[in-house]
Amino acid sequence: MSTAATKKKKKMRKQKAASQGRDASIGAAESSSGVDLRPTPGALTRSQGRRNQSPERSQARQARADTSVNSNSPPQISKPAALKQQSTSQEPNNTNGKQASKGKPKRDFATGRTLFPVESGGKTQYLPIAREATARERRLGLFVANDSVQKEAINTLLDPATVEPASVRDFNTGRTLFATETANGKREYLPKESEATALELSQGKYLPDAQVEVPPIGNEVLNKRPLFEFNSQRNLFATKATDGSIEYLPKKSDATAFELSQGRYVNDGEISLKAPLGAENAMSNRKPRYDIGKGHIIYGVETKEGETLYLPRESDASGLERAQGLFIPDNAVDHHESKRRRTTLEDNSAAVAQHRARRADKLAGGVTARSSDSTPAPVRQATDGTALWDGFTPVKVSEEKQRETLARLRPKYDLGKGRMVYPTETAKGKIEYLPLLEDASNSERIFGLYAAFVPPEPLQNFLASAEDQNQIARQSFATERGEVSAYSQEDIDAAFEQAPTLVLRSAKLVIDRDRQTPNPKGIASNSKA
Repeated sequence: MSTAATKKKKKMRKQKAASQGRDASIGAAESSSGVDLRPTPGALTRSQGRRNQSPERSQARQARADTSVNSNSPPQISKPAALKQQSTSQEPNNTNGKQASKGKPKRDFATGRTLFPVESGGKTQYLPIAREATARERRLGLFVANDSVQKEAINTLLDPATVEPASVRDFNTGRTLFATETANGKREYLPKESEATALELSQGKYLPDAQVEVPPIGNEVLNKRPLFEFNSQRNLFATKATDGSIEYLPKKSDATAFELSQGRYVNDGEISLKAPLGAENAMSNRKPRYDIGKGHIIYGVETKEGETLYLPRESDASGLERAQGLFIPDNAVDHHESKRRRTTLEDNSAAVAQHRARRADKLAGGVTARSSDSTPAPVRQATDGTALWDGFTPVKVSEEKQRETLARLRPKYDLGKGRMVYPTETAKGKIEYLPLLEDASNSERIFGLYAAFVPPEPLQNFLASAEDQNQIARQSFATERGEVSAYSQEDIDAAFEQAPTLVLRSAKLVIDRDRQTPNPKGIASNSKA
């Protein structure tokens, strides 16, 4: 046998003997003390396991527990730091607010508030007004008093019975804006005092509530199904007039300037929360029709006069129809049609007519096909190099004008694309969050899915008002296509820059609407002379 093998066997015998010796010593200790000294599965080491199980250690723990129970002194409990601070100094209850200092306010984009400077102890602190302060800020007096920032209204309210439009709906902020006149004779649409922002109050850009509204006429609200007025995108509620007739009136928050001045509205609190509202509620059970001129199906809705008006679904509506609110939301159509088909005889005549028309369009010489290039190409430059406005392309305003408009809105942050998006009107009464032109992607720019800065009133009214004030004038220009009558781009840019108020609408809505809007007398267009 080799020497290496012999050494290996001896080593194994020694290890076995040592192991048996350890087991024997542990067994003897167990028999003498009655304690299991073998390591438990959770013990880290044998020595640690034996130390934790020693009777002396258990007796010491019991002694400390008895001492704690028998002690006469109350237990000392440590308070959290926040509670310690509250117990030592109570929060003040200051409801008077502070006086704003002279200085330019700041915009807090995180909360969408305007903050005003307050100087105290040589330091400047920026605080909100009371109506925009949080509950804690009001409790601590961390706000400025309204009278320290609010200025008197500087514009004159125009007579709602004679001006058109007397008011416009700013769907970006959900407010009604009233037609006013500035000191230099310009038209400006402003909110009432109770709905004005802090910045508008500090600039005097508002109207006292008493000037724009009177108490409601007091018609009794009836328990009848409301109607939906599509061209103004609002609900109308059945009321009983003094002569016993039924009148449909809007709620106060949806009323126009003329209706508010005449008291022809009902208070919002009088409307039942269970009242069926919206476009779907106005849809008729009459079968849909196929509009061969526009190539899509139209659906019946009931008007307040008791007549049936046929409108397209939103996805089929033209830009002009979307701008005028003459459409039905797709989800309302789908839901109503699914219920109508369950309760009426199946009638697919409209769908069949649409299918036949589309099939005929594909035939050679199809007479129902609509030309996609029926709109003439716009003229954008004169032969002398003067840039001409095509009548529908959104105007790009300065950054200062953009900031002035965006200060009234509450944007969101698009985390996925790392940009700010703003509440933008994409159809009358419909708001979506879109980016500005400089933040839009290439595809969004192509499809007009970005926010454009436009006046709140219809473009025709804005241009007519600018012409009356000699801000713009239609001129004749020589072009490659001959003489055209148009506005210069420079004049249009200046008119938008001087506009007192601008709102956000999607570029697609602006382009589609203005392309399809008929040009009334006095409104410029690029056409051959």
